Amino acid sequence: MPQKKCLARIFIRPVQKGGVESSRIDIRHFRHVSDKELQQIEDAANRLVLNDIPVHIGWEDRTAAEQKYGFALYQGGVPPGARIRIVQVAGDVQACAGTHCISTGQIGSVRIMRLEHVQDGIERIEFSAGMAAVAYNRWMEGIVDTSVATLSVQRENLPTSVERFFTEWKEQRKEIERLQAKVAELEIASIPVEDVAGVSIVVHAVTASPKEVVSMATAYANEGGVALLAGTGDRVHVAVASGGVEQVNAGEIVRRVCEILGGKGGAGNRLSHRAAVPRQPLLKRRLPPDAG
Repeated sequence: MPQKKCLARIFIRPVQKGGVESSRIDIRHFRHVSDKELQQIEDAANRLVLNDIPVHIGWEDRTAAEQKYGFALYQGGVPPGARIRIVQVAGDVQACAGTHCISTGQIGSVRIMRLEHVQDGIERIEFSAGMAAVAYNRWMEGIVDTSVATLSVQRENLPTSVERFFTEWKEQRKEIERLQAKVAELEIASIPVEDVAGVSIVVHAVTASPKEVVSMATAYANEGGVALLAGTGDRVHVAVASGGVEQVNAGEIVRRVCEILGGKGGAGNRLSHRAAVPRQPLLKRRLPPDAG
């Protein structure tokens, strides 16, 4: 088996994935198993199956077996007893008390389903065999067919179509963010400004997402002012930004405002933001007379 020198088995256990029966094997490897190596492992396993190699099973004295084969016998665990069951197939020898086929051809096709990096030096391969592999292949074919139908493309064009749609989506997202920033600038420019002791201050409710509220408040603070903005979406989101005004503690202001609104907040001195309460309960709430 091509990968035998670089992969060492630890244990195998059965699992269920999407209704498909499978097993997983943990292996020791000095680095991550690459996609190419994973294909080589799957090809090697299927060649063993197609060659229908006999599986030899017998019992031997433990000490004699250890002297003959070494402690590599116990890669799948150490069985108890003075005599141990030895399983040999295609040059691989293991001590194993589990169920085995009489030849590799009885296994059927092998399909690797997933590779997971468990920890440094440990890779986990999940695979299926026989009719379970057929069921997994059919399930994957169904995913491809659904994707093809959704995108209205030919199967052979699916990868390039997905890449094109993803690229267009990223470009559109960037454009949306640019337009949102522009809208924020325009809205900030239209908000009434109050001068307090020579400091420009804006206090306003805006219809914007939490990210946009923070962006708008930050943009105003960058001009040297102080902004207290509340986004009135599904949840009220309060943001306070201070452009270097020492006597203004943004975190403390947000904390006090959120207390009034029934939420929690408070963070840094220059910029602070926190979601408050759902909008509907807030509409019924009244500020106390001394809130200002």
